[in-house]
Amino acid sequence: MKTDERKLVVWLGGGVLVTGLLPLLLYWFLLGRIPSVSVSEARVLLARTNSPPVLVDVRPPEVYLAHHVEGAVSWPYQAIASATDSSQMPPSLKGKQLLLICSTGLRSSSATHKLGGRLGVEASNVTGGMQAWDAIPPGQNSAFRSFDVFEQWVVIITAFGIKPAYTLLSLVVIIWLWRQRGPDLVALRWGLIAFWLGENACATNYMIFHGNSDFWEYLHNLGMAACFSFTTYALLEGTDRRLIKYSPAKDRCAALSLCRACIKYDADVPCGLRRVFAMFLPATIVVAAMPLCADLKTAAYDTHILGTTVHYSDTLADQLFEIRYCPYMAVLLLTASWLVLLFKRQEPVPLAKLLFAAGMGPVGFGFMRLFLSAAYREDPVWFNAWEEITELLFVAAVAFILLVFRQSLFAKEPPSQTNPAGTQEAPA
Repeated sequence: MKTDERKLVVWLGGGVLVTGLLPLLLYWFLLGRIPSVSVSEARVLLARTNSPPVLVDVRPPEVYLAHHVEGAVSWPYQAIASATDSSQMPPSLKGKQLLLICSTGLRSSSATHKLGGRLGVEASNVTGGMQAWDAIPPGQNSAFRSFDVFEQWVVIITAFGIKPAYTLLSLVVIIWLWRQRGPDLVALRWGLIAFWLGENACATNYMIFHGNSDFWEYLHNLGMAACFSFTTYALLEGTDRRLIKYSPAKDRCAALSLCRACIKYDADVPCGLRRVFAMFLPATIVVAAMPLCADLKTAAYDTHILGTTVHYSDTLADQLFEIRYCPYMAVLLLTASWLVLLFKRQEPVPLAKLLFAAGMGPVGFGFMRLFLSAAYREDPVWFNAWEEITELLFVAAVAFILLVFRQSLFAKEPPSQTNPAGTQEAPA
């Protein structure tokens, strides 16, 4: 593996690490540092006979009038955001402990921070907002869903059969690839390492924290997104160097018969592949922004799996990463890739390829989760089952391809297809 190629893979890994740590800071800023209570805890506090808190609905007045918790006081977010001192508080709320609620818990968390910091009010955010309040029956910690025996066995098979199978298989492939130095195989190895770490974080969340840890679930999601990025880079490098032969200077590009002339032999000839890629990138940027239009809808269920209570949730923190942070990062990275390809004079393709792969990680992960959430929001058993099955198919496909083409892929140098004449191929 050449030094420049190794640097690109290192930069990809460093970029994934930095962009992966940023959401932790954003989560702490938006939610983690805000005093919060669950719906169940809020109900217990409101039921106190001695100095109960006041439930404050920060949604717009028209939304509040359409549906609100009985006894909740309307104080819209815009009024809270514009308040500069306690004199601008509604008189009925002065000196009271406040519990703030909105649709999902995001806007009320910001309002809670403003009240606690600017006005010195004792306030807490109700996590999950009205979505959680309406979904969780009084007296319960979360909503309950019952599943038939077949679906319960699906959970058992995916958790104790499919997940261990692909986790072990991915580790075997990682070890198999450990000594490989080709840039595509190195990127694939790191993609599988990210995948393996992410899936073990998922297992830790469920085995130790019963699926309730936002931190461990985030590590799971980050591992998935990083796997998408590294795998995309591996596919680009493998297709380029082993099939198309675009980058190797001495090899004949497979697209020469389409272009009829090649930039390798004539610097004044525009590269057809680069022009197509430059057109393809803006379309990809538009598609990457699609999840930003999806609504945030939290959901949480308890169910019984063969007599054991199991918790499922699609939390606000998960969705903020999947359909907000991932699309924003994808648009940023893909736009950077496009600009590099358009304006960088010397060898723009390696850096453009790196940025494109980094951007496709959040695109792939975000769209996968968006599809599963849309299709199975009310049926978390099949949400998890199809995610696990898809991951098994991914690892099995990688292992099978490596096995079939191992003699060529694991060779020290890919076979050369140099143009015998060493010059530009004449048009027909």
